Amino acid sequence: MFDAGESPRTAVLQAELELQKAVVIQQQAQNEQQAARTQLAALFGESELPVTHLDGDPFAIIELEGFEQSFDSLVNTSPEIGALFADIERARRQLDRACVEPVPDLTWQANLLYDMTFDEVVTAVQIGMPIPTLNQNQGAIHQARHEIVAAERAVESRALQLRQRLTTAYEQYIDARIQIDKYRTEVLPRAETTLELFSDGYRSGEVEFIQLLTAQRTYSELSMAYLDKLQELWQRYVAIQGMLLSGSLN
Repeated sequence: MFDAGESPRTAVLQAELELQKAVVIQQQAQNEQQAARTQLAALFGESELPVTHLDGDPFAIIELEGFEQSFDSLVNTSPEIGALFADIERARRQLDRACVEPVPDLTWQANLLYDMTFDEVVTAVQIGMPIPTLNQNQGAIHQARHEIVAAERAVESRALQLRQRLTTAYEQYIDARIQIDKYRTEVLPRAETTLELFSDGYRSGEVEFIQLLTAQRTYSELSMAYLDKLQELWQRYVAIQGMLLSGSLN
């Protein structure tokens, strides 16, 4: 159309710029895909994974339980909380041991003697135990009780931390759900309809190429934004279902 004098030079330049931009975006996506496969292979202890299609529907809408239900499930299954409960149990066993240590052990001794004066065998049995008067092991008992209280406070503190982390992740999940629904029901259908109208108008000569290019760019950017929100939705879902654990290779 430029050679025929029906399109300005600016339209050609704009199309070339859009093409170069699309090529760069494609290369970045390929690099991100390769990096993701490399990271996934590392999780499985492999140097690389074969390039295949993954099963599953990324466009499926995933549902989470309510916030309180999710929090209860998180607290009951979190290994972070489980490890702290183990600390409480160790502290309680230490207290039991400290309480038992002041109780003295019973010792006994049996003797068998021969009395040469009276020409007879003499037997004797001795039983004894120390009577604790000053040392009741109060220091160790007090320390063990303090460790129990500290371990219980650590559980409460970690539960509050998990609630804060869950609040952020759950809020991001809900926000992504709302935006995805908006994209699906309103934004993308309108952008697709607009692109179709501009395409028909361009083919009939009623719309300039720059207008068509703008409509294509808008539809592409909205589609990418929709995919980004889907990714965010899945990330928040996996994080919550994975008990908010991260850094598996650290």
